[in-house]
Amino acid sequence: MKSILKRNTFTHRTFIISTLAALIVVMLAGGGTFLWLHSQKTNYQAPLQPWPVSPYHVDPHWQIHSADGLQDTIAIQFSYTHPAQGYVCGIIGHTLVVASTNNGGVNWSSPSSVLAVTQYPGCNIAIDPANSGHIVLKITLYDKYLSSETHIYGSVNNGQTWTQLDSAALKITNFDDKPVVFAESLVITTGIIAGSSRRSIFFSTDNQPLQIDLSFQNQVTKWNPISVAALGSNIYVLTNSIDTSTGPLYASFNEGNTWSLYIPDTGSQPITDIESDPSGSFLTIMEGIDNPIFWISSDGNHWSELPSTISSQILQQANQETALQTAVTCILPAQGTASFVPGIHSIVGVTPDGAVIAKVTTSPCVEALIMKPAGNSSSWKYLALTLGEVSCCAIQVDAKGNAIMLWAARPPNTVTALINN
Repeated sequence: MKSILKRNTFTHRTFIISTLAALIVVMLAGGGTFLWLHSQKTNYQAPLQPWPVSPYHVDPHWQIHSADGLQDTIAIQFSYTHPAQGYVCGIIGHTLVVASTNNGGVNWSSPSSVLAVTQYPGCNIAIDPANSGHIVLKITLYDKYLSSETHIYGSVNNGQTWTQLDSAALKITNFDDKPVVFAESLVITTGIIAGSSRRSIFFSTDNQPLQIDLSFQNQVTKWNPISVAALGSNIYVLTNSIDTSTGPLYASFNEGNTWSLYIPDTGSQPITDIESDPSGSFLTIMEGIDNPIFWISSDGNHWSELPSTISSQILQQANQETALQTAVTCILPAQGTASFVPGIHSIVGVTPDGAVIAKVTTSPCVEALIMKPAGNSSSWKYLALTLGEVSCCAIQVDAKGNAIMLWAARPPNTVTALINN
């Protein structure tokens, strides 16, 4: 991979959409059946059925916005290095489209078509921090049986035209949810070649079809790569095996030529996820699943544990705002089950100045967003509720790297919340 990494590299990992869960909700709401669109013998196609968002309740901290021409928005992302540049993934008729903005979401371009869809798709957007005109989509398509297939599409002209990066000649399935994009021309992801039982790392340069990275496959023969992250030009891979849910971390410090076992200075629990922030300046590690612990590093050598305690003030504020929502549906745990423990369950993102935004469960029915400010702060501050079925959340920063806005895609609109630092 050395020949394709000639510049300082960065990464961008996107926030994932819970598309499968949303589709299941649609199925239940529709009496257990899905709308299946037959394109043969007729020119009529019923509209795609979006995720249910009725009744539509918006937290007081969020504002509704619409991208011109889109029937539904399903994902949104902003560049860290060019904060005014952003992209939204949406639906028009039976076509997945992308619109862009170069003024911070005030106005959006005419949408460009990516591909035809017959069921409501999932979409992850990754923007190259070295060139905000280079973006990559990971698209998940479903059929009436809930089977899915994934595709990777790239654009090098601000989303005006699109190229499919996974080719029929090398059929790849089960892509990593968060492809890494950096160095203006490089995409790295993991997936499985059809007919194989082992995951592999794939890369694409200059918007060309994905190729398998043989260096990792030949050197690390025991473990499957399941998630890729990067810090500068260093690449980190989390692995597993058939017999274990998690395996060791591997790292390459010479542009992917050689790989070695990487043991971070973190806790003793199994590592269940590794991510890099959109500017390529930080790594985060998640340890454990039920009550995960999160660590952050700016150099890959020194790790700091993020505070795990959620203050009573955050819990109170989240629950008070939930009470303002007039139609909150909650299924409480059955009697006799373990008592609920509030806690952080995912990192939404790390901003270039080092602020961390996380998603926290404050009660069995309430999810909220919290932020640890940049610097040596050892506590979290409350931001807003997550709004339920949303692609949460894209962070917009200012020219100094400070978080100023959260964006979320919730059909049929996008919604924003101002971050008061």
